[in-house]
Amino acid sequence: MELQNVVLVDGVRSAFARGARGAFVATRMDDVAVSVVEALLDRNPDLDRTSIDELGLGNVMGISELPRLGSNHVARLVGLPETVCTFDSNRQCGSSMEVLHRIAQEIMVGAIDTGVALGAERMGRTLVRDNGEEKNRITEFNQKRLEQTPLQRNLSAHHEDDFSQSIPDFILDSTPVLSMVQTAQ
Repeated sequence: MELQNVVLVDGVRSAFARGARGAFVATRMDDVAVSVVEALLDRNPDLDRTSIDELGLGNVMGISELPRLGSNHVARLVGLPETVCTFDSNRQCGSSMEVLHRIAQEIMVGAIDTGVALGAERMGRTLVRDNGEEKNRITEFNQKRLEQTPLQRNLSAHHEDDFSQSIPDFILDSTPVLSMVQTAQ
């Protein structure tokens, strides 16, 4: 097998702030991650969002804003379609590099053509354990996740371009966040 070349097209990051008391202390982590991905996409207008095959998120210890949400949550908030696969990695300090390496390897072997590697961390909260503190708008589920963009909702009626079988309307019309028991049905 001949390996494909991998080209890193661009890189974007958020600003730094002081841990637990800096400028981002009242900002949701998923909102910061979304703004970084949106900035990357805005800087590369020739990249069709539907051509992105995979988005990975590296994060240490699943800080309070991201557990059970992760990369899929960020991808949908950005407005990427359901055809974009997502995955999360926790390799402690090497989490975002693990994501970058995995996407590069998938491109090298021809499994995907385009991927986005993302790292998200908030050290001011990483080491803080849940001690029964009242949840607030920063740590509660982001309700914007339940909304769909026109791109996400208006996939072609029969989905032949993306899937071998059409997706039934009852699935397309269901809430974007379901439990595994519901999705197994």
